[in-house]
Amino acid sequence: MVRVLRKVLGLGSATLGCACMSWTAYCDRNSTGLGELLVWGGGTGDCFGGGTTAVKLPRNVKDLPLVRDAALGCAVGAAIDASGSVYAISRHKDSDTMYAAEAEKLTTIKARATSVAVTPNDEVLVTTNRGYLMSISKDANGDSDDWGAATTLDGEHSRSTIVDVTCGTGHCVAISSIGEAFAWGKNECGQLGHGGKSDEAQGFPKRMRFPKHVEVEKASCGDQHTAIVDKSGKLWTCGSDEWCQAGHAEEPWLLADKNVVLPTIVEKLGKKKIHDVDCGGEHTVAVVEDGTVFTTGLGRWGQLGHHNFIHFASVHAVQGFDGTGKRATSASAGANHTQIISTDGRLYSCGANEYGQLGNASLKPSALPGKVKVGCRFLYEFVLFVANRSHPTAG
Repeated sequence: MVRVLRKVLGLGSATLGCACMSWTAYCDRNSTGLGELLVWGGGTGDCFGGGTTAVKLPRNVKDLPLVRDAALGCAVGAAIDASGSVYAISRHKDSDTMYAAEAEKLTTIKARATSVAVTPNDEVLVTTNRGYLMSISKDANGDSDDWGAATTLDGEHSRSTIVDVTCGTGHCVAISSIGEAFAWGKNECGQLGHGGKSDEAQGFPKRMRFPKHVEVEKASCGDQHTAIVDKSGKLWTCGSDEWCQAGHAEEPWLLADKNVVLPTIVEKLGKKKIHDVDCGGEHTVAVVEDGTVFTTGLGRWGQLGHHNFIHFASVHAVQGFDGTGKRATSASAGANHTQIISTDGRLYSCGANEYGQLGNASLKPSALPGKVKVGCRFLYEFVLFVANRSHPTAG
């Protein structure tokens, strides 16, 4: 029996100096939108999955029920089950690898969660069924292993109904039910889309500056750039374009300022309607409505899927997903790898693999998207391919 992969999540990031980025993926089960969450990869220091042993194949998370959404940060992950309950995911304190990843139900949030993200400081952010944006973090006044009470975030979004939230390595974006986008966090390259840049972080969600007619559908945050898909299928980016990750420059070294401080349409995609987008550390992957996939940005580890390890490249189709072969339904990006799901439910990956984040039982990087079959204790067959942050997962 083949288990079809429904969605792959390349979420969360690492704090400055932390070398790992995490990946998760899960399968659809009986068309319910729920699936078993698995983790793989590795890292260094206090990173989620950090340790001396790379986990090269997906492993399940102890004490975690079927989930419908998940995210990974540096030392903490999070997931939402069918009832909207939130779970924190971490490596067991006595374990040296992700093989001992375990989940803890967070009872301090009383509302039903609808989406989840993890901030650069390992706070768990959730949107609720009532449209609130809430934060849960470790209790600073008590035991460091205890989670504090859930608090509602204040900001310019407070009068809006928030339906989604996402975070990168230094900033976050929340989206409202009417297509507004609110960003906060680091802004040294203009990645918040507020029209300027600053060495001081933005402490609360503030509205991103789009033309009045634009309604935001999806957002993703990289290290220092942001990608947005509007409801008409146009791709907008802002922030650093030093490695072409924002998709505007052909030769960024010629630019006096390599930063884009306002959301700007990626003209290189022409009239293509974008269905999905995700930001890696310094690259971006976009899935077009027709199933073709385009990448742009840093490519030295093969994360662009262009069949080379070129240092960086502007917007170009991924080999095998360029309209002549397979078609994609969604994609996700890690720090230095990319994951693509094909229309037949297979997961493909390319890019860096030093921690086993490609999930193919190897530690070698790949410049071409490749598929991986992973056996499972339920006698299902997991067919996967992975992206570039240091932990992928699939189920």
